[in-house]
Amino acid sequence: RLRIGPGWRSGSASALDSEWDRLEWQVRFDGQRLDLASFGTLPDSRLGDGAVVREWNITVEDLRPGTHQLRAQVRGDEGRYDVTWVIEVDG
Repeated sequence: RLRIGPGWRSGSASALDSEWDRLEWQVRFDGQRLDLASFGTLPDSRLGDGAVVREWNITVEDLRPGTHQLRAQVRGDEGRYDVTWVIEVDG
């Protein structure tokens, strides 16, 4: 089992709430677009530097050996972010 949900961080809980509502997400795992609303989010967490983070509650199980890819595209007021993680599972 591996939690792979991307997230967003901000300086405060109120700022995160405001920003989160304006973000447009597209997340794909192994090329398949994920319906983020069906996963929901984890409870917000406060980081050591005081920032607050909210993450999508996405977990994968029983991954087959090989290379897997998680791609998150996020568009917000400050621009567009496109991040890809490559996950290698040994057999």
